[in-house]
Amino acid sequence: YKLIHFIIGDISDITIENGFWMLDKYGGELLEDCFNIYGKYDYNNISQNGVPCAVVFRLEKDKVNKNILSEIYAIMLMKLLYNNKKHCFKTAYIRDNILPDSIIEVKELDSYE
Repeated sequence: YKLIHFIIGDISDITIENGFWMLDKYGGELLEDCFNIYGKYDYNNISQNGVPCAVVFRLEKDKVNKNILSEIYAIMLMKLLYNNKKHCFKTAYIRDNILPDSIIEVKELDSYE
């Protein structure tokens, strides 16, 4: 599941209300799939535990699809030119794992509801 979510706005924009449904996940989709495949545990019982977090990391631009990168730049430019306060996020795939030394911060989100 090499998904990445680009947040174009503020960290406080990451809410379920704004469409960030992955905040309801505990350990990502991979853990949920394992629970469903083996059927030994009820995933929903553990999904309410823990704290929602955002992982901030460095990523070389050549690791992102050029079309997605163009869209991200266009959205950033529109926000800059028109002072658009609206949140925006883009989902894309990356080709490589994120190395531990590329992680800048794991930030707990204030509220995800």
